[in-house]
Amino acid sequence: MCTVRLNRRQLFAGTLAAGAALVTTRSLAQMYPPPVYPLMCSWSGGGSVGQGLWPATPVAIHQVRMIAGAIRYHVPLQVFIGGVPNASATIINGAPAIIYNANFLDSFFRCHQAAGMTVLAHEVGHHAMLDTTWMGQNKHPWDRELGADWVSGLAMKRLGATLTDTQSGIECGMGVFGPPSPSHPDGQRRMLAVTQGWHSG
Repeated sequence: MCTVRLNRRQLFAGTLAAGAALVTTRSLAQMYPPPVYPLMCSWSGGGSVGQGLWPATPVAIHQVRMIAGAIRYHVPLQVFIGGVPNASATIINGAPAIIYNANFLDSFFRCHQAAGMTVLAHEVGHHAMLDTTWMGQNKHPWDRELGADWVSGLAMKRLGATLTDTQSGIECGMGVFGPPSPSHPDGQRRMLAVTQGWHSG
């Protein structure tokens, strides 16, 4: 279990427990039947269909709300734990939602105390940049990802994160020198977008 203390601007109060706090019990699967939903803006670029959707933990919901507030994105966001490989911004029943893989976020928190939150900020960024609307379908995939990275940097700066904290998500994920893919630009371009967003905050 780790803690997050990004209090340069006193916006993170106390500690935010990651690790076990991001994991729910199996009994929730019985309470909430697993629906089927499309994956959009997933870090893996997957276009498949995932199954399984459960309520997010209070920690994740709190972080998403702080991120959305920091960038003045006032559209209510649903937050779920789901069967995605990493994290995803999507639309569920006509409403914007963020779905995250608890084990994936746990691994980011273990890598760096702020890395998991940058992932959530990236997904909020997809919604803020309208990537999950019809407008987003006309963007190049790299433009969608770099835009979400820029928003992540902006949000983290406004929440009091250092530049190192803000860059940790890219470093813990694909790495600074990670190669590009058809859906995602290389690590250097993504690091630049995050950094530019942070400096804009």
